[in-house]
Amino acid sequence: MQKLLSTTFALSSRSLATSASLWKGYDPVQESLMDNENLILVDAEDKVTGKASKRYCHLVQADGSLPLHRAFSIYLFNTKGEFLLQQRSDTKITFPAAYTNTCCSHPLYIADEMDMSDNGIGVKRAALRRIETELGVGSDQLKAEDVHLMTRMLYEAKSDSIWGEHELAYLFVVKKDIEIKANPNEVKDVKYVSQNEFRDFEKDCDNRDIKFTPWFSLVKRELLFNWWNNIDRIMSTPYDGKIRHMYEK
Repeated sequence: MQKLLSTTFALSSRSLATSASLWKGYDPVQESLMDNENLILVDAEDKVTGKASKRYCHLVQADGSLPLHRAFSIYLFNTKGEFLLQQRSDTKITFPAAYTNTCCSHPLYIADEMDMSDNGIGVKRAALRRIETELGVGSDQLKAEDVHLMTRMLYEAKSDSIWGEHELAYLFVVKKDIEIKANPNEVKDVKYVSQNEFRDFEKDCDNRDIKFTPWFSLVKRELLFNWWNNIDRIMSTPYDGKIRHMYEK
């Protein structure tokens, strides 16, 4: 079934694109990424099944499903023990203005980012590419050896009736002091938060009706505080090789 779906992605995307009202009003930069970036389709075991445009990967299908694709999330802590969150820009097509972890996106369907040697070095290359795009953190500040792969997660969530996410995401932890030059088309705000401040930060977001992204909420619930409490130790903890099913029940 997945192979059949893969072969029909281009046709389906063209068909959907004929409905101008569906795309009207989106930011042109974010809109162009939807069509110009091909993502990596995978099965639940992280085996590549094909490729599809970013647009198609995030469109809710007629049966309510979303194509499963590979992704990543970075969780960065500074040397003071503070965690760096970003608020997604208002221009983002999925989950606009939501707070989330430091950086999250997708490896592309290109050789460098599909390289699965060394526990998926290609995904780490994608993570370094995107943290530079979103936060201005280039190779002079962050290198591959600074980015530690902890685990993988499977989750699915809808942003609205049109858009959503269904991802097999690689979760990276970083302990590093960085200088940030946020890209306003990608990032509305950045904030370092200590553990003592985090609950108040959550309450403040709730009072202002600012949401957290669903993938961050899942990691926050199940993994984040263990990482936070043991940040020095986990930076030398081997990658666990797991795929954690973290679908909301």
